[in-house]
Amino acid sequence: MAADGKRANALQIAKGDPVFCLGRVTLADEEPLNYTRTYLPEKLFPGIGRYDFAQTSLYRILEQEYGVKITTARRTIEAVLAKDEIAEYLELEEGMPLILFGCVTYGSVNGKEEPIETFKSYYRTDQFKFYIDQVK
Repeated sequence: MAADGKRANALQIAKGDPVFCLGRVTLADEEPLNYTRTYLPEKLFPGIGRYDFAQTSLYRILEQEYGVKITTARRTIEAVLAKDEIAEYLELEEGMPLILFGCVTYGSVNGKEEPIETFKSYYRTDQFKFYIDQVK
């Protein structure tokens, strides 16, 4: 798909540049727990659509096949309500509260750190409790 302005900005590519979109539902005991939609710039990962991500890890492919090592990530967290396809993927009624993690992940590409993905991950609030440990 073509990158919209927001994704292009996050990935430091031009608006309209091709990005690969990967949507995944994570299950536990055959129940959906989260839905993640990831966008990767195709200029960094040509042919990435040929891999079966139901059988292999995205990050393993990025490292082993493309030589990209993840370095840092910037995440956001917010409360949102389930709607449209997100509610459907998570088998929830629309309007149910969700926790949304947003992220831009950076990696070492040919010795240079640059954004390699951006994603949104929606978590059911009836199935998760998050813990945050703070260390001095």
